[in-house]
Amino acid sequence: METFKIILKFSLLIVLCYAQFVDKTRVPKAVGSDVVEAVVSIIRNSCLFPDDRLYLRRLAYVESTDGLASKTFRPNYYGGIWQVDQDKFQMTKTDSALANARNMLADRMGIDWSQVVWQDLTKPLYSGLAAAMYTYLLTSGVGQSVPAGIEYQAVFWQNTSRPGSEVSVFYSGANKLETGCTRADNLDLAFVVDSSASLSSRDFEAAKQFIGNVLGVFDIARNATRVAVVKYSTTVEAQFNFLAYTKKSDVLAAIKNMRYSPGGTHTAEALAYTVNNVYSEIEGARRGSAKVLILITDGRSENEVDTIREATIAKNKGISIFTIGVTPQVDQVELNAVASLPTCTHVQLLNAFSDLDSLKAEIQQVSCKAPAVLTSNNYTYPCGNDVNVQILPNVTVGSTVTVTVMEGTVSIFGSVSYSTASAVLNEFTRVADTRAPMSFYISGNDSVALAFVSSNPGSCVTNFHVDVQQGVSLKPNSHVLCIEHRIIQNCSANTLFQSFPLITQPGTGFQNPCSPFLGHVQIFVYPGINDRFIYCDKQGNPFIVLCPIDEIYDPSYQACVPGTLIKVTTPGTTFIPITTPTTPPPATITPRPSPGSLLNPCTADNILKGFFFFEYPGNDQVYIECYNIPNVARIKSCPDHHYWSQTHLTCLYRDVVVDPTKDTYHMGQANPCGTVPDLFFYTIPGVDNRYIHCDNFGDAFEKTCPDNKVWRQDILQCVPRGLILTNTEIPGVSNQNLGGRK
Repeated sequence: METFKIILKFSLLIVLCYAQFVDKTRVPKAVGSDVVEAVVSIIRNSCLFPDDRLYLRRLAYVESTDGLASKTFRPNYYGGIWQVDQDKFQMTKTDSALANARNMLADRMGIDWSQVVWQDLTKPLYSGLAAAMYTYLLTSGVGQSVPAGIEYQAVFWQNTSRPGSEVSVFYSGANKLETGCTRADNLDLAFVVDSSASLSSRDFEAAKQFIGNVLGVFDIARNATRVAVVKYSTTVEAQFNFLAYTKKSDVLAAIKNMRYSPGGTHTAEALAYTVNNVYSEIEGARRGSAKVLILITDGRSENEVDTIREATIAKNKGISIFTIGVTPQVDQVELNAVASLPTCTHVQLLNAFSDLDSLKAEIQQVSCKAPAVLTSNNYTYPCGNDVNVQILPNVTVGSTVTVTVMEGTVSIFGSVSYSTASAVLNEFTRVADTRAPMSFYISGNDSVALAFVSSNPGSCVTNFHVDVQQGVSLKPNSHVLCIEHRIIQNCSANTLFQSFPLITQPGTGFQNPCSPFLGHVQIFVYPGINDRFIYCDKQGNPFIVLCPIDEIYDPSYQACVPGTLIKVTTPGTTFIPITTPTTPPPATITPRPSPGSLLNPCTADNILKGFFFFEYPGNDQVYIECYNIPNVARIKSCPDHHYWSQTHLTCLYRDVVVDPTKDTYHMGQANPCGTVPDLFFYTIPGVDNRYIHCDNFGDAFEKTCPDNKVWRQDILQCVPRGLILTNTEIPGVSNQNLGGRK
């Protein structure tokens, strides 16, 4: 629930997305089912309107066929995909009942709804938000929710949104959209049902009926959705495991034959049994499948501490938990702790078992779209299927994910800020192909969503492999991207040095220079190429150690340092042993400046303090970047028309060049030029990709940022989406007045 607050408040010196941030939900006139589903996912997971009973998704299709209908963007109408009329939009801006919702938008999405105009609803996210708030407004005043079921929603739509329209319009349109859960990847779905004495036999029958109704949309088969049911009270009993039935009719019959067994409420034991037994491969749970556990209970567990502990174990093993609490006696605090995040979509509370069926659409939706949570293992997926996964954080050592294909390509879309990733909504994208695997090193406190798309023409045709290992485990000869504490970038030298697989076994024909009789470590120069060296352990076993990219091994310092790669076409077999240097490496900067012109700021003390970036005295078009090795640095140049800013630790535009003959500022708003002395650039309220440029005569010109960039008023320039800067001064350090943290 706090995801978007954390994103907005998370502050780093520099966060630079290595690939262009893609968010088609904010692109005017973007259309299609993928865009609509991304919008619905954002709204649900922000907890703005999590229990809409699929109404918001159906409404987009009924109103505009997901924006594909020709009427969607007709002249002088700006309601967007959800066709929100102007008067209804104005109600979302002014009605006091939506004050909290508007505050949530500002806190979690950074959207000031008071500055949004009707024309902004051509952006899918804004149209969806307006539809969600208007629908919420219709239900909150009378204390009701959106009705369950297409037929009831059709009447609700007619009464609230389209008076005079036929109910059949909504009913037939929504039914065209209903195709059930057609996910091609695997889902292992387990129901854990409370059968304690506090239930009546009628309540238990209602729970059975609910499970059967939920399963109505799923394709139950050995290679599609597998279902298991566990019943518990004082004892725990598996009604059937994932291998028991492969036909929906057999599953429904087994559920119908379940018998009520009253007793205590031993929820902890039920969770432990389900995790350790039902979700085992011998019982039919599949490696790499999406694992969803739905807990239905009417009260408090016998032991809250044990229940929460067992739920935590389950979630750490990749099982997504949904909790349904029925009757006012349930402990909501306990259910929130048991469920996966966000709790607004993973916890449901009802007054009676007779209300269970109202949750059918919600449970179907979240179960069908649940990602596979990957833990330490090697997974194989068939090509031709699009697979969505989630990597849970390992806050101690991090995780490494490597995608390998045997033929063709697999496109990979990823996100840290959102619970799912796709071609429509992602923060980075990469491709794994036959030339090299694609690896991601992930560290920090946040999970990462990945989508593997192999269904494009010309992509792989058999299987692809996803290997998840704990710690730094980057493979040589692979493409690498690091997601370290929400920073998405090329992996740092520090990360690469920790990577054990950069130490590899020698190949066939290698002549071993190591002696097994010395009893101590030996190091040799590798003949013929200087980007690696030979390491011998105490038993005389040889390993080849590869230096990080763009570095070479310098035997004088026994370290990999920046340098030029040299290959010898016909190397000899002479092995040069390396001894410990008698003098420390000199303070060097590569390339070297004129003698005496600069003291190297990359001291061990500065590196330990985290200072890695320094200004170059007398030349603001270059700057100094330190490596994790003391006294080794590089001089780097800023791009053309940029200068180094030690305050922001990045290169900024020196001048903003504009053409005042283009894109004049629209006259519907007051001209801001001259309101602040000596300020020639201003934001446009509610618009993040344009800005106002003032000339010396006080005239205003509206300019558009290129390449989907956004305007930053604090540095007066357009920057890529995902670049977050803080105006942080760094305390003084040795040899320099200012230092930059990496």
